[in-house]
Amino acid sequence: MPTKTIKGKIVDYEKIETYDEDGIKLINYWIKVNNEKYTLTLPRGSNVYFENNDEVILDVNENNIAIAGLCPKKGFKWGKTKAIDGLVQPTDRYEIAEGVVLEKRKEYFNVSGAYTDYNNSNLKSVITYTIILPENRFRVHETIGKQIKPNTDIVALTENKVAYIIKDKTNNKTYGKPRKDFIIALILWIAFNLVMIIKKDIFVSYTTLLVIGNLFFGIAFLLSFSGYLSVSKTMKLFNQMTGSR
Repeated sequence: MPTKTIKGKIVDYEKIETYDEDGIKLINYWIKVNNEKYTLTLPRGSNVYFENNDEVILDVNENNIAIAGLCPKKGFKWGKTKAIDGLVQPTDRYEIAEGVVLEKRKEYFNVSGAYTDYNNSNLKSVITYTIILPENRFRVHETIGKQIKPNTDIVALTENKVAYIIKDKTNNKTYGKPRKDFIIALILWIAFNLVMIIKKDIFVSYTTLLVIGNLFFGIAFLLSFSGYLSVSKTMKLFNQMTGSR
């Protein structure tokens, strides 16, 4: 059955809950995008939900049934999205939040591995900040959040309500810029090899130490450089989306 791709904002919707013969709840929606209504049924256990102004990309059949879809800014997807995954642009995933900071809340989370867990004795405390603006709110990592002060005018690049770059327009400062730690890693890597060449005769297991050392410093350099490239790409997107703000 042929399908077509629909991309746009939800202007109206309705959530309909039904139950199958086994008593399992099914969640159905009709959503209106580009003045056309489409229906869809979400998979069992799905955490997808819709609101007006959500931007969606739909794979729709001839009966106007969305057999698959994406909501990039919320990170939602359902169905087989292979045909539409390539349509997601970086600007589809990110939003700009701006305004005067009304409140900043420091929050502590006890985390075990990748999950919040309050019953585990081996917990790590993670600090984040929630920044509250007149018409928006978002979370941000401690290293950036502690720099933001109430009553300052800011603009932030957010993804799913988490900020990665914040520009303090009041004080003309930008937080979340790419750091060139890879240069330090490269210098240490070169220094290690120079020491190994100069002091070659004093090492008993020279070859083993050389391999292990180069592996360690090589990985450190690659990780720091890839991190720099990733943040640089995000910074470029921030500048693109904010323009002259």
